[in-house]
Amino acid sequence: MGRRWFAFVFAAALIALPALPAHAATATTPSGDFVVGSGTTADFIIPSIPLTVRYQNIVINARSDPSGANASGIVSFEVAAIVGSVHSVLITVGGPVTCLAVNRNDALIGFNNVTSVLAPGPALIHVIDNGSSGSPPDQFFSDPSPTACGETPAGLDGGPVVSGDLVVHDAVVPTARMQCYRGGWQQFVDDAGHPFRNQGRCVAFVATHSTP
Repeated sequence: MGRRWFAFVFAAALIALPALPAHAATATTPSGDFVVGSGTTADFIIPSIPLTVRYQNIVINARSDPSGANASGIVSFEVAAIVGSVHSVLITVGGPVTCLAVNRNDALIGFNNVTSVLAPGPALIHVIDNGSSGSPPDQFFSDPSPTACGETPAGLDGGPVVSGDLVVHDAVVPTARMQCYRGGWQQFVDDAGHPFRNQGRCVAFVATHSTP
């Protein structure tokens, strides 16, 4: 996040704004590419303040077509600092998803932060799904920079997820008819993120969408 979240976080710590409740994920099961889950990161230090914080009550429900088009959903999380022996919420961040870029187990999610009055506007999170075993743990990072879901910016703050689970799903569109055979059609979706009903529909899709 560069360090800009934490300029806002530091201000929040000084004026002791009350935390707002995190948004709940919607119940709709997404198709196509999606990132869903919840969790809390390990503590990490912000050297420029210095302050030890963590991201907690992370809630993600982001989805899009396999191409990244038609992104929707919601993101919410809290930034909490260690005060004495407990974590105290300094700022709550959240809002509607504006873009989603998924590459295998790696996802960038842009969203419009409407929850916090201290840091409104476009923001970005970076999620790495390392499976549900927790070894290695999933990763969660955030950046309050106005940005699209292109190249991952440098200087993101965050770290490993120590509780919860973040799931990144990369929907794959077939590009060759051979991919549809021997049950392969079950592993692919069309360009709107819908699974194929049978091998024939998969083959027909490739025939009409392949590049000459």
